[in-house]
Amino acid sequence: MSDLVQERLRLAPRQAKVNERGDQTDKRSVKYEEGVDAPADPQSEEELQHGGGHQDGRQKGPLAKQVPRGKDDGENKKLRQESAHQYTAPMYLCEFRHNPQIGACTAERGASRRSDGHSSEACIIAPTGNFSHRGFDGQVLRVHAKEPAIGGFLAPSEGIFARIPDLPIDKSNGESQIMNRRQVEYYGRSLSSILCALAILLFATATASAQKPLPRDPAEPAQGKPHPRILPRPAGSIPRASVDEKSMRALIGKLVACGTRLTLSSWDDLKRGAGCGRDAIAARFNEIAKDSNGKLQVVVDKFESTSERTSGKPMPLENVYGILPGSDPQLAKTIFIVSGHFDSRPSNVMDPTADAPGADDDASGVAVSVECARLLSKAGANGRGTYRATILFAAVSGEEQGLLGATHLLEWTKQQGYTVGGMLDDDIVGADPAPGAPHRVRLFSGNGEIDDADSPSRELARAVEEIDGRPAIRMIFRVDRYGRGGDHYPFYKAGLPAVRFTEPLEDYNHQHQTPRTENGVEYGDFEKYLNFTFMGDVARDNAEALRQLALAPAPPTNVKLTGAVSPDAKVSWAAGDDPERAGFEILWRETTDARWTVYDFATAPGETVLKGVSTDNHFFAVRAVGKNGARSIAVPTEIERRPPPLSTPSKQ
Repeated sequence: MSDLVQERLRLAPRQAKVNERGDQTDKRSVKYEEGVDAPADPQSEEELQHGGGHQDGRQKGPLAKQVPRGKDDGENKKLRQESAHQYTAPMYLCEFRHNPQIGACTAERGASRRSDGHSSEACIIAPTGNFSHRGFDGQVLRVHAKEPAIGGFLAPSEGIFARIPDLPIDKSNGESQIMNRRQVEYYGRSLSSILCALAILLFATATASAQKPLPRDPAEPAQGKPHPRILPRPAGSIPRASVDEKSMRALIGKLVACGTRLTLSSWDDLKRGAGCGRDAIAARFNEIAKDSNGKLQVVVDKFESTSERTSGKPMPLENVYGILPGSDPQLAKTIFIVSGHFDSRPSNVMDPTADAPGADDDASGVAVSVECARLLSKAGANGRGTYRATILFAAVSGEEQGLLGATHLLEWTKQQGYTVGGMLDDDIVGADPAPGAPHRVRLFSGNGEIDDADSPSRELARAVEEIDGRPAIRMIFRVDRYGRGGDHYPFYKAGLPAVRFTEPLEDYNHQHQTPRTENGVEYGDFEKYLNFTFMGDVARDNAEALRQLALAPAPPTNVKLTGAVSPDAKVSWAAGDDPERAGFEILWRETTDARWTVYDFATAPGETVLKGVSTDNHFFAVRAVGKNGARSIAVPTEIERRPPPLSTPSKQ
């Protein structure tokens, strides 16, 4: 038996002695050696540090010493090394990080995976034998293996995992089923191959790391940064299970049944054309309004617009809105918008007669917007809370003819006296055909006209990612896909916070295509290509972001950074009175980092001096925090603009 298999058996929390027939005759627990137990998944930071027991005898603390329940360690050791015909051995999943400071592979975290009736992960022990339960700043590797040989490598910076074949678990006694000698030898060969490849990869990584000098920056501030109390996020987050995928599918089906929804098509035909789509959306909004006890207000906004794609002639258009008024008099005129466009297009954007089902582009975005209206108006109707700011759920027209509906919506908000707090555009958010779906949704945000990537749109993107989490949101730091545009663009160009949600990878055979089959390839934007699990995720992420933003205090104003050519940065800001506000978080980040972290907390507006912090090495921002834990969008500091000294012309 290989050393690796013996090590794997040693990590099993229980062992069973077997006779020649394979009957279990005796059970003993294995005494773990201090510092190298099989780590368990910690439930909290406190448990991570102090440990705690599981029912099966595993320790929550990754480095806690296991108390033996069987005989002395001599018998246990003998049992572990026994070359019997059959063994019991639950598998483990462990993550290792390479720490260049000690030149060793260290175990960061691990867990027994036995909840689904199968166990498919094996814990590979690094040759160095050095372990630690704390995280490291070193590189992280991941190795995937398929039996009986290495299945492939992923790039560095992920985690180390080794996989061996699934083993069913006998649920009657909670132990893994018995493996015979052939299985043990088979797994031993597989794991030996994995370990060999792993050692090579770790050696290469260690060599590369040794060639790179570690950062040698002075501590800033020298005395250590503050440790402010961080308020938890608002309670009552929207559960994923509350998303109604069936109603989303039904609405998309009705929109596709309209044949085409091109803006140039009929607005009067009840069965085909743009008017057919408008009616389906308005009917669904009215159903939601009824269930909300009248909280949701439905508006059909009629207007005219002109573009090159209307042949330069004024065209009648209509947008449909669901409006959930804010409850706070100070914030009711701040409006957060989620929008999808209900017009569709065939290959020829000027052909109103061709079919254009538009299931993904963009009936999916409309379904997300309408589902957000249902989720958030239902929450208010059930008394679980109201929103301080107003939320508008839009289905706009004219996108394919030049963003006409969104441009009008921007003007409409001004006419109604609203200030746009944030605009979420959902366009092409229904398909996710790549293996491994559902994946993260892409979130596009432009840099704007401000230096250093801190436009209001970029701050909205950061806020959405922080609310929904990095596993759900993939931030893309560009205004939109290359050569493309969307309804967030008019808001973005107006200097307002506006972002675009779009599916992970687009299939252009199913966008902007008249339905047909050519050379065996089917073209057309049909419902059958949609992934409603992914679309439901997008709806939940939009709704939760809107919920928290609409619960938050107003952002601070007049945020300034001073203190140039001095040892201390000074951040100042202004804000009106708000009894629901807890205070302000002062944020900072390295100039090369994408995300903010909290530096300090202040209870009142004014100036805060960051002792020992240079104005030059970081970017700074401030955001308001409500007593409910909701955060406003961050407002980056503006800096003093000092022109360089100019030379004086010499006298002749």
